[in-house]
Amino acid sequence: MTIGKFFFSDNTSGLEIKNNGLESELIVAYLKKYEKNVPLLIKREEEVVFKEPLPEFILSTINEKAFSKDFYFWKYFPFNYRKVPLSLRNAILWALMKRGKFRDGTEIKQFVSFIKYLRENKFYFRGNGISIFFLEAPLLLLSHDIETANGFKMALKMANIEESLGFRSTWFIITGEYKIDESVLNELVIRGHKIGWHEFKHDNRFPFLSQKGMEKRIAKSMDFIKKYNVKGFRSPSYLFSEKMFKKIREYFAYDSSRLDYDIISGGRQKGCYCPYPFLLESGLLEIPVTIPWEIPFISDEPLKDYWERKIALLLENNALIHINTHPDPHYSGNGGMMTRYEILLTSLRGKNIKNVSIEELTGVINAERC
Repeated sequence: MTIGKFFFSDNTSGLEIKNNGLESELIVAYLKKYEKNVPLLIKREEEVVFKEPLPEFILSTINEKAFSKDFYFWKYFPFNYRKVPLSLRNAILWALMKRGKFRDGTEIKQFVSFIKYLRENKFYFRGNGISIFFLEAPLLLLSHDIETANGFKMALKMANIEESLGFRSTWFIITGEYKIDESVLNELVIRGHKIGWHEFKHDNRFPFLSQKGMEKRIAKSMDFIKKYNVKGFRSPSYLFSEKMFKKIREYFAYDSSRLDYDIISGGRQKGCYCPYPFLLESGLLEIPVTIPWEIPFISDEPLKDYWERKIALLLENNALIHINTHPDPHYSGNGGMMTRYEILLTSLRGKNIKNVSIEELTGVINAERC
């Protein structure tokens, strides 16, 4: 689906047009599609007019309709990409990310401002089939993807940092690639953390399997899912498909496979642009990741400084500050990265931001929906 390039301005720099040659109108938001301007919002004096394509545009954006088929090459990848040496994989990732470095995040800033403008002008999201769950204050969510057996070695140390600040997190586990250290998981659960499912294999194929293929992988993991009362799922590499969401909804209360601003999966900037919980087309609740912590390993900036602009945007708009890390030694599971993580969390603790688990937030939202 081609959405078009989006333009929004909440001041007098919008497009001015004449209506029947009598009164002027200001196009506040529009799509440039096939060399034509398609209005989404028009302002007439003090009146804001919502145009017909608006709901479809919002739904297409948060569901990434223009990009959701970009990743299908993984379906035909001849082997598990994790067999490629880590140094080579990181070199490829570095090259892809270098093309899409966060910089000022113009696209997401524009879309978040656009959503805020709609709310201020009483746009009825639910009445137009759009379920975005706005927050009264920013929330801090913490999650971790353990991708190798070595990730368990640093898990409790990372949990200690969080607990010293009064925080708890969710740990997403791959169930078919390494020996799971249940003593670590049991300790995390006792201490108030939650466990999620990060798929059976980290081969990036799950979203593109048949329904039967997905069912087989879930079945192989069902004992684990039941033992740890798993409520949520995160797809490897943040990959997704609509059929994946439909299948996941049968077993889980939420998904967390989406980035609000994605410069990882496929090498070009995209994302759902929505830093709030929202319903997917399948009816499954999405809790997007907004701070994929390790991304700036290509940057010369300290990690905390790199993310300050994004965090400021999230705080200003009462959005989710959802930090995801990987406690494996080649990512965040080493002394230097752990120190940087502690600096970030300490900074956020000083801002008195409430921390809840993804599961707690999901429970509140789903209870309100019933």
